[in-house]
Amino acid sequence: MGLFDRARQADVSRPVGVSQPCVSAPPYEIWGQRGWANINVVGESFHIKAIRAMFGSGRLPTDGTELVTQVRLVHNSANPKDRNAIEVHGASGLLGHLSREDAARYAAALDGLQQRGLVATTGARVWGQDDQDWQTHKPVFIGSVRVDLPEPHMMFPHNRPPAEAHQMLPIGSAIHVSTVDNYADATRPYLCPEGECWVYATVHEVVDQGPRTSKQLAEVRIDRRVVGRLTPKMSTDLLPAVQFLAAHGFATGVRALVKGNQLKSEVILYVARAGELSQQWVDAPPTGAAPTDSEPANPAAAVFDLAGTSAAIGAAVNVDHASSSAFDGASLAAAATVPPAGWYPDPYRSARLRWWNGTAWGDQTAP
Repeated sequence: MGLFDRARQADVSRPVGVSQPCVSAPPYEIWGQRGWANINVVGESFHIKAIRAMFGSGRLPTDGTELVTQVRLVHNSANPKDRNAIEVHGASGLLGHLSREDAARYAAALDGLQQRGLVATTGARVWGQDDQDWQTHKPVFIGSVRVDLPEPHMMFPHNRPPAEAHQMLPIGSAIHVSTVDNYADATRPYLCPEGECWVYATVHEVVDQGPRTSKQLAEVRIDRRVVGRLTPKMSTDLLPAVQFLAAHGFATGVRALVKGNQLKSEVILYVARAGELSQQWVDAPPTGAAPTDSEPANPAAAVFDLAGTSAAIGAAVNVDHASSSAFDGASLAAAATVPPAGWYPDPYRSARLRWWNGTAWGDQTAP
């Protein structure tokens, strides 16, 4: 039974103006995946057929087997039992849900993504076992699902994609960036209470001219501001890819982590070295593009409102209510933190304001 069939069967009245979650929307692979499945999916027993179908028709070993796959995470605010309900969809259909506690943590971030017409995807491990019921001796299948999820503030980059035409290098192991003078001014906008956040960065070839010799180094910039350079050794690991893309008219984009506080911060790149790039990547023509004001290269990559309101990216959201203080969405996004409990614009649009308890939306509304 599909998502919308279940909603009709439950006779759920969706608030006017709230769009139905679309599993088939364009996918957005969330950032910050850990490389292992750390979050348990619940309710798998209600979706055993879909989980079993993930493994195909062959019989599974009695001691079980596991597969690694991609799943889609859909916030379904029409769920009659939990407004924060997050469904986990695989290639064969609905596999289960995040627990109520996990859903409360992730609903706002996923809702902000869905409002931009995208659906979050992430890695998952699906385990299955064909066995025999010990009483009836009939065949029985046992399955479970776990998904790879970072903390909510680590799911998306905290700045827009590079303004120039660019191509992102594949993600890889960590490379620490050596700081330069005034680097703190460039990293300060991305410092957050959680201590770290993802950003888009670019890598450029520069020449370091010494008294007798010159060195070609890789310079790292965030939003066109220099944050540091790589060591000569690390530069040689990236510069062939930087030069290759530059010859095709593209800047080199990478994923970077900004860590620290106002006293000390650092930038760490997570990127594949030139020698680690596949031949398929080298042979394929670069596909990066420069975003425009009207149509960003990746709508979900822009700074988003972690409160889950319906405000546009970076737009000011001023709340005038006796029980809450005013705040603006741009400041919230820069701080990269979930706002305190209070009354905020209703993301479901069934009222003017809805109560946010600090981790999830409540049922209390104000007209």
